[in-house]
Amino acid sequence: METLTKEDKTKILKALETDLEFRYAMMAALGYKEILDRLDRHEEHIKNIEENIKNILQEIKSLREEQIKIWEEIKSLRKEQISLRQEVAEISRKIDMLNKALEKVTLSLEEEAIDVIKHRLSDDLGISIDLVTIVVDKKEINIYGVSDDLCVIGETTARLGKSLVERLERIIEYIRNRKPNLLRKRLIKAIYTFYATEDAKKLAIEKGVWIVRARGDITPRVIHEINL
Repeated sequence: METLTKEDKTKILKALETDLEFRYAMMAALGYKEILDRLDRHEEHIKNIEENIKNILQEIKSLREEQIKIWEEIKSLRKEQISLRQEVAEISRKIDMLNKALEKVTLSLEEEAIDVIKHRLSDDLGISIDLVTIVVDKKEINIYGVSDDLCVIGETTARLGKSLVERLERIIEYIRNRKPNLLRKRLIKAIYTFYATEDAKKLAIEKGVWIVRARGDITPRVIHEINL
């Protein structure tokens, strides 16, 4: 095997430094080409991995931003929920106050009705009668009283419509069928109110219902004869 001289070695080293083609040829001869190809493939693979990591990081960033938005929405919903609860509580408080006020007005109206009707019967007919509110089989009757053979059954309302006149008729019919012992031979149907619609007035006159108010009658007082 021929040994390279010092001069040959110097020439080869010089060529490796200056001649790119020769350098590649030498590397190929030494088996570096396969290594370089592998390195190129690895470099491409690394680039792909880096790109994937970059995409994943971008997705993570997007997810975090979306998560922040979701938490902000949840926070906003909680605030709205708290506000809604406060509004509901305030509405409930006002409804409770309104119910109490209505109850006071209703009680006051019933007391006024009983007082007016009682005095009108006393002044007009000379009849002394105690009037009270009773409940018959869960049906409340605002005005009820008896004196000898006379019975008074009535209702109270601030504004009288046709439906309450009809209700009074149904209550009286119910008592006639189920509780006849509460009736007497003579009956006065009465409704105390501040205002009555024209339909209510017409039906009251037809049914003989006395619509009365503090300052005077709206419909005539009728004493009905009942066959018991």
